[in-house]
Amino acid sequence: MTKKAPFKDQLLETAGDLIASVRMRRNLSINDIKGSLTQPAVTYLEHGRSSISFTSFHSLLSKIYMSANEFFLLSDPHNSFLHRYVVALQAAENDDDLVALSWLREEIISEFPGSRRDGPKDMLLLGLKGIEGYIKGSGNFTFSAEDSIRLKGYFTRGDKWYMFEYTLFSVTAQFLPTKVAVELVDDMFQSFRSVHIRAYDNAVASILFNLCFSWLTRNEVSSAISLLTRAQKELPQSSDPYISLRVYLLQQAFIFLGNHSKDAFEHIKLIEDGLELYDPKLHKSDVQWLDKLGIHI
Repeated sequence: MTKKAPFKDQLLETAGDLIASVRMRRNLSINDIKGSLTQPAVTYLEHGRSSISFTSFHSLLSKIYMSANEFFLLSDPHNSFLHRYVVALQAAENDDDLVALSWLREEIISEFPGSRRDGPKDMLLLGLKGIEGYIKGSGNFTFSAEDSIRLKGYFTRGDKWYMFEYTLFSVTAQFLPTKVAVELVDDMFQSFRSVHIRAYDNAVASILFNLCFSWLTRNEVSSAISLLTRAQKELPQSSDPYISLRVYLLQQAFIFLGNHSKDAFEHIKLIEDGLELYDPKLHKSDVQWLDKLGIHI
């Protein structure tokens, strides 16, 4: 793997580039945005050669008309890792690609900190273990009792879930014993109601999808229907249309599997015809799991 610059240097360079880009995009001079800072201080910051106080930084962002949330989502060079992690696992699962998982393991081991047992790094590696077991076991993998206890211990360590926890659950929930997964879903929904930002919506939708699908393939239909019912009752306040679409698609799949309803099939096909046009990757993923359920569109 190519050696990366130290994280601090990457962050300063990326942050500086972003501030300069936004400033010039909005036709602002350094004098327009510097506030109590000196012009050289802003120039050095834009070139990734110095840092400033948090108060000055927040003031600078407000003057270029950008929120701190948007800035950090765009500028953090490691922020995309969780997204890449999920995408890599999905691709490996779809293509039975154990080599890709090996590369991802090496990146996690070399790039991310981990000291205490059952910390974030250990949990990421357990996620890899789940997908590897799924591939090698032709889809019949379930975590051992020991690994299930470790995962449950991690998720229940605190009462709040953040993006890391949602992401980790999205790639491990389907490999947990049903009883453990249901208990953790309770914790997830409780946190989702108390600490909610829009970025969590897609992660929760992914969890619902993975769990419902795995339970259906294991013929645990009642558990899948119960989860979907909960989702419809507890997640309607979501402002993200993605999660509503995912829940609706699952609902139509259940209806079709129950009585081969032509209306349900047409609703599924209508959704997927649209996705094929504006989100081909999501459409391809949907077709794969629908095929596995015996719904061929």
